[in-house]
Amino acid sequence: MYKLIVLLLKLQLTFASCKWTPVTPNGITSFRFMSAASTSVGNAIAWCGGTNLNITNGKFLQERNQVTTYNPTSNTWTTLPNMTARSAPACAYLSGRLYVFGGVQKKINASHHDPDPTIKLSLVESIAVTPDGTTTETKWRKEMDLPFGPRESPSTTSLPNNAGIVFAGGFDSGETKGSFNFQYYNTSYLFNGKTYTPLPDMPFKRSNFALVSKKNVVYAFGGGETEPSYETCASLDMIAKTKRWIPCPLLINPRSWMAAGVVQNQIIIAGGMDGMFSPTSEVDVLKVVGSRSASNWTDSNCDLPSAAGFLSGAVTDGGEFVVYIGTAEKNNAYIYSQLSV
Repeated sequence: MYKLIVLLLKLQLTFASCKWTPVTPNGITSFRFMSAASTSVGNAIAWCGGTNLNITNGKFLQERNQVTTYNPTSNTWTTLPNMTARSAPACAYLSGRLYVFGGVQKKINASHHDPDPTIKLSLVESIAVTPDGTTTETKWRKEMDLPFGPRESPSTTSLPNNAGIVFAGGFDSGETKGSFNFQYYNTSYLFNGKTYTPLPDMPFKRSNFALVSKKNVVYAFGGGETEPSYETCASLDMIAKTKRWIPCPLLINPRSWMAAGVVQNQIIIAGGMDGMFSPTSEVDVLKVVGSRSASNWTDSNCDLPSAAGFLSGAVTDGGEFVVYIGTAEKNNAYIYSQLSV
C-alpha cells in the first residue's frame, strides 16, 4: 500500500547542514496530485486544483476541484469548499481572498484523434481565507474572466502590502486555417482584484515557470515552451519609474514545474523537470539584497530526497517553505516543509 510521507526541512542560512524530518500527515492521505497551484495565504499554504493520481499506480485521473491549506505552525490541514475542477491553474492571495486563475479541463468524450483533448479556461474564482488557512464562506465567488483569454499553466505572485497580483505567461491552443497550434505568451499584468493593467512583456514566452516577489521586485525564471525546460531568468521592479524586465542570473539547472519561494534574503527553487524534461532533486538558491541579486545561482547542497516534477510550493509569512511533490521516481509523492532559523 502506498504511504504518503510528509517531511520537514530545517534550513540553516548557510545551507551548511540540513535534514529532512518526517512529520505526521493528515487531511490528504487518501490521494495525491500533480500540477496544482500554490500560494501563501498568511501563516498557511494553499494548494488549488491539479490532477488526481491513482494512489497505487500513479495513473492520471480527473482534474481536482479540491483546495487544501496547510498551517505548519499548528500542523493543521484544512479542506476548503470545492471550486471548479481544473489542472495547471495559477493562484494568489490578495486582501484576504484566495484567487484561482485559468487552468485546463479534459474535453468530455474527446476523440482519440483530437490533437488537444483539453479545454483551456479563462475562469477566475475567489474565496475568503484567513491567515491561518480557514474560511467562513461556503462557496467560491465567480470573478470576471481573464480579459485576455484562456490560459493553461500561467504564473502568479502576490506583491507585499496588498499591492496586487502579478499574472504572467501561460499558453492556449487552437486551430488556425486548419492547422492546430499552441500559443505561448510573454505578457504580464497587474491585477488589483477587479482590473488587469498591462505590464511590460517578458523577454521570453513561457508556461510552467516560477514567479516570485522579493519586496517590490518580481522574478520570473525557468519554465518552457513545449519541451524541454529552460534556464532563463528576468526581473521587474514594480516601483521603478520606467518598468522593464531585465535579465537576471541564468539557472544552473534548467527546469520547469518547480517549487519556488523567498526565505529571508534567498530565492529557493526545489525540484521540477530539468533540461531533459526529467524529474530533478536539485535545490538551488539566489541571494537577493534589496533590488540587487547575486551574480549566480548556487547549489544548496541540500537536495530533495527524491527527484520530483510537477510540484508546487510557497513560503508562509513566517518563513516556512512548504512543498508538495506531485510526481517523483517510482511514482512517489511527498510533502516537504522547509523552515528557516
